[in-house]
Amino acid sequence: MNYQFFGTAGICSGVLLVATVVFFILYGVGCDYWWYYKTTNLMRIIGLSCFLLTVTFWLVLGILCVLDYLWGWELVR
Repeated sequence: MNYQFFGTAGICSGVLLVATVVFFILYGVGCDYWWYYKTTNLMRIIGLSCFLLTVTFWLVLGILCVLDYLWGWELVR
């Protein structure tokens, strides 16, 4: 893992967080209109999945970086 990896990971995380916001806005709009009621739960689930995927990725990456620092694996350069 180098700085290019972290830059790419940051861009992908940003895209996922924007997708989270978009799906939660669609969820909120869907709750206001009766014709959109069938897909509101799907929008909420997709938005939550995008958010949890981003958080899980950075937690795992953070744990790997700490272990790399403690044990000297030299994964991060």
